[in-house]
Amino acid sequence: MKVSVMVDIFFGKWGYQMTTEEYLEAMEMVKKAGYDGIEILQWWNDDLDAIKAKKDELGLEVTSMMTKVECLGAASEKEQFLSDLKDSIAAAKKLGCKNIFCSPGHSRMFISEQTFFDTMIDTLREADKILEGTGVTLLIEPVNVKVDHAGVFPLDSHDAFFMMKILNSSNIKILFDLYHQQITEGNLLETISKNIDRIGHFHAAGSYGRHEIENSELNYPFITSKINELGYDGFIGMEYDPTMDKLESLTRSKNLIS
Repeated sequence: MKVSVMVDIFFGKWGYQMTTEEYLEAMEMVKKAGYDGIEILQWWNDDLDAIKAKKDELGLEVTSMMTKVECLGAASEKEQFLSDLKDSIAAAKKLGCKNIFCSPGHSRMFISEQTFFDTMIDTLREADKILEGTGVTLLIEPVNVKVDHAGVFPLDSHDAFFMMKILNSSNIKILFDLYHQQITEGNLLETISKNIDRIGHFHAAGSYGRHEIENSELNYPFITSKINELGYDGFIGMEYDPTMDKLESLTRSKNLIS
């Protein structure tokens, strides 16, 4: 298992646009801490040429990037999502990134959960055609709505993996966020072991609080060792708000699961 860092969350915060200088400095710290890659949120506001040059210089991989539009269940946004998906794929290929991700998006008034779910599947079938042959995988991330993401469509991991069975696509997988799924439903390893082939990426944060993984009700060394035993050879990304010196936090988190 390789380890990455969600730069925008760890070094910034939601809604804050990091400067190019801040981003490049953050990448140097990620490398210094011994990590293998970085993850990017709102890439459309970033200097991708500068990030590419720095990641090549440091030998880092861009492991995931967020898509431009996040709502999958509203039919009125389907064409915009698919158009923006093409832009996201192009940006990912520019950086040599193999994964782009999104949540299902916010629930819409007067749209039932069944209609939202059906529209999501319909949109993803069209997305699958666009993804084919690009070398880029789309990751759908179920998130918790109890603590962090009120209003987002409540897709638990069981429904998410059921959706993957329906789609039956190698181009679309699940981003399994251990923090989010612990809050939503727990029983993590049972779910992971049954669906490991449908998981393209993991995220990690301490539960509760969304801080360091060493301060968590989750036993991260045990969880990650079991995931390794399942043959997973992808990335787990640190996506939390540090409470201590950032380099020390990164180092301690990596050492905990290495």
